[in-house]
Amino acid sequence: MRRLAASFALLVLLVPGAVLAESDWEQLKRDYAVAYSGGELLRLSAFFGVSAILANTDADQEIRDKWQDDFRGDPQDDIFDFFEEVGNVAHAGLPIFWLVRGYAERGDKPQLETWADRSFRASLIVIPQHVILREVIGSARPNEGPSDWDPFEFSAGVSGHAVYGAVPFMVAAREAESFGGQALWWTLSTMSGLSRVHRDRHYLSQFVAGWGIAWSATRVVKAVDEDRGVGPVSVVPMADGAMIVATWPLD
Repeated sequence: MRRLAASFALLVLLVPGAVLAESDWEQLKRDYAVAYSGGELLRLSAFFGVSAILANTDADQEIRDKWQDDFRGDPQDDIFDFFEEVGNVAHAGLPIFWLVRGYAERGDKPQLETWADRSFRASLIVIPQHVILREVIGSARPNEGPSDWDPFEFSAGVSGHAVYGAVPFMVAAREAESFGGQALWWTLSTMSGLSRVHRDRHYLSQFVAGWGIAWSATRVVKAVDEDRGVGPVSVVPMADGAMIVATWPLD
């Protein structure tokens, strides 16, 4: 399933006309312009700053040891086993979101269409980030070695489950109107990534990096749709000069 999803992602990114309409391609370019803007990279760097502190100190190993010694067992093992499977399916989310978007568009289901469209576009943002950054960070899995950043030594620096397993839930969380709905979806967005920590397949720092990538991408696609995708600092021309405007959207 992962190979199918990877092949679909390459098809979209390398031969966009085979899957995307011209309007979709223009949308993708707008999404990428915001995703790689200075403001968005600054937001994303906050997550990687936390990840770096955890990975390059004793914190990752201490949390790992405490979690494995004190938190493994029933019923949490069964719960995290389920969400690990959710994350496995989410790795193939790109073609799934594309198909659901088409179904919702033909069936006149606007809420479902918005969810699928934003999940699809967010996936196109996170895939190259995950693939590149897991190698650049280069940290090991718990059974391979320490979590210290060691570029290109290992390929577990960013948890894939934390990325792909979070995207659909984060999109839903950002659309939820009630506090209870938001709390539910945001909580669910962590579960696939944490399942890998629970199963001793990733350190917590690798979860934080992956979850941060998903947070940024889902923020971007909503911001672009709402035409508020500018960075925290922009320059506004005025008749007698220019005005510097600083903004920092919290969502």
